[in-house]
Amino acid sequence: MKKTQSIHLFILFLLCFGYSVKAQSVDVYLTEDNIINYTSYDQTLNSGYLNLGWGGGWRNGSAAKIRAKFAQFSLNSSLKVSSQAIEFQLVSINGRTPGTKELEGTIPGYKVLNTNEEAFFQPKDWASEAEPGPIQMNYRISTSSLQQEAWVGGVYGNTIEHNQDQTFLNYYKYISPGQWTMNIHVPSFVKWRMGQNSFTKNYTSKSEFSSPSDLIFDMSDFQFVHTVNANLEIKSQGNIQFTPHGGGAATNLPISLVEAFGTNLSTKTLSTSYQKLNSSAYPVAVGNRTTVPLKLRIKSADIKQNFYKAGTYTFNADVRVISTNGSPSDVKSVSFTIVTSPFNTITVQGSSDVNFSFSSPSDYQLGKEQNIPNHLLVTNNKPFEIYVKSATANFTLNGTPTTIPASIVQLSNGSGQSGIITRNLSTTAQALMTGATPVLDQNVSLKYSIPAAQTSVLLGQTTGATPYLLNVIYSFTNQ
Repeated sequence: MKKTQSIHLFILFLLCFGYSVKAQSVDVYLTEDNIINYTSYDQTLNSGYLNLGWGGGWRNGSAAKIRAKFAQFSLNSSLKVSSQAIEFQLVSINGRTPGTKELEGTIPGYKVLNTNEEAFFQPKDWASEAEPGPIQMNYRISTSSLQQEAWVGGVYGNTIEHNQDQTFLNYYKYISPGQWTMNIHVPSFVKWRMGQNSFTKNYTSKSEFSSPSDLIFDMSDFQFVHTVNANLEIKSQGNIQFTPHGGGAATNLPISLVEAFGTNLSTKTLSTSYQKLNSSAYPVAVGNRTTVPLKLRIKSADIKQNFYKAGTYTFNADVRVISTNGSPSDVKSVSFTIVTSPFNTITVQGSSDVNFSFSSPSDYQLGKEQNIPNHLLVTNNKPFEIYVKSATANFTLNGTPTTIPASIVQLSNGSGQSGIITRNLSTTAQALMTGATPVLDQNVSLKYSIPAAQTSVLLGQTTGATPYLLNVIYSFTNQ
């Protein structure tokens, strides 16, 4: 009988004390927001089970502690983050808050997880009240920890151990499981974080086109956040659209006038297909941020030739960051606007004097003419007409009007020139050139003449070295 009683008592003892929890894992799930905005991770998770019974029994009254078996969480053999990225603090045991009658003892502040044991609960003494139940721990990854690691997408693992693991011939476990796995799940993503959505360049004067510089749109502050190695690509959404100032039909310029370039980037002429700009992938860096030295350029010669017309030039580009595996990716669409204000100038090149000398009978019989190549230098960045008129109805002599009418002077095409309407001068502005398209620094050759049919009015006039004068005025009218 004694032998039988002994067996029964032993079985009863095991039934009372033999509670155990199978190995588990604690899973920390970082979000894109945690990594993009350095928003601290803070979550309460189940971290095991307290097996104490009969109103206490803390081993020697020592603190409950945990430690990381390894100094780093590992994604693979080469990708790791420090175990100290994790901070922890006890929340409750079986729903009881530390410091209450049901859970006698205290908790320290947040502790950093490392290979040294760190206390998460200090019982009042060995017999402190503690009801068996689940251990709820708050785990935190702070803003600074998010900034100090290179978080690559995937699952990082580490083994966590309790110091209050087992007793009674190494069978009874105060806290179970005594060893378990903590996983940190990092999402795989790539997202733009910084960079302007639009750029504008204004041209307001002719001088900006006389000797232009390259037009640079500086996008070198563009920054993306990523947990995967990524490439940088660019494409346009179409050609450059030109809308004339004041209205009119829109036209297109080729997008090939624009090129992408930057430090350690390939120079690419924009097209409607994506083109890779970086020669080697951008690795995931500490802090998970990468700033790209991207710029767009229109060369000076193309600015002068194609963008001087008054109006608005617009185009859109898609800048894409994409995983080296082709997914995930993120596209930032950027608009570009070039505004050229209206401007126009007419300049008389060379001498501003046109001289006629009547000194022989043949001059009166045949008339006189002056062919002046490149007489005017014309700039007008809108469709235009050139008008001409005389300042007075008659020539003057020593400031006094004479009877010689301005109309004896005729203007027509000069050498190699076309498009000039032959006009006799008058005080009414007359169109000398119509239907002209925008031009930048265009030469106009003119011929001034006094035909033989008009020379009779010169007969009987005062002769001498003092000239008869007439001022001629040129002007624009925009269409």
